[in-house]
Amino acid sequence: MAQQEASEEQGCSLSSEEELLEGEETPGGSSPTAGSPDPTALLCPPRWAGWLDKMAPQGHYLYQRRWVTLDSQCLRYFASDKDVFSKRFILISSISHVAAIGEQKFEVVTQSRHFVFRADSDADRSQWLWALQSALEERQERMGDRAADPNNNDPISDPISDPIGDPIGDPEGAEAKCGQLELRGFKHGVFVVLRGGALLLYRNREEQQQGLGITRIPMALGSVRDAERRSFQLRTPYGTFRSAAARRQKQPCITP
Repeated sequence: MAQQEASEEQGCSLSSEEELLEGEETPGGSSPTAGSPDPTALLCPPRWAGWLDKMAPQGHYLYQRRWVTLDSQCLRYFASDKDVFSKRFILISSISHVAAIGEQKFEVVTQSRHFVFRADSDADRSQWLWALQSALEERQERMGDRAADPNNNDPISDPISDPIGDPIGDPEGAEAKCGQLELRGFKHGVFVVLRGGALLLYRNREEQQQGLGITRIPMALGSVRDAERRSFQLRTPYGTFRSAAARRQKQPCITP
């Protein structure tokens, strides 16, 4: 059953993108060390959380068990309720609507994709639909308030900010750096946005523009170290992200 108060996230096995091809390596993880920063202090507190079955992209009869959280910014899902880094996140601003679609199932509809989840009961599904619809309505109210504010010069844009002030919407703002990065565990690389205190991972730039991401890494949790063959490691107490060796003929992938 979904929980209004999400359980505290302590440690994780580092998760990678959802649609990894069979046999593809997932970035390794490690246990948190004593005195590690609390990752929950760097994220919006979930307003709803619980276990759901998520329909896999491969077919209608294949489901994956996921720990799902909802906050004022995003719907995120994880491989485990102990994970710190999500497998995917969906910006609330990118969700057009949510609806029940059969026994215990509901869909989250975005511009480019339908995400289908299955709850453990009809009552559980009703709770999730209520929580998601409430988040959508609250965003609409915020947009209406901004449009009515005579001091707001840009009432259309809706930059979503986390508690430490890092927008996770448009990568062009807030002195963002972005570009393509070869990362182990991701066959086709990832599109990354480095801005302020966070590194955001996306499957590609198109999905970034659609509000569909992989995970967010608060830089306060990690440190960057050089590795062999012009690669690097981003180490956190909860896992390590490793870049693939840079190709000599390419220019640096992160650009202002």
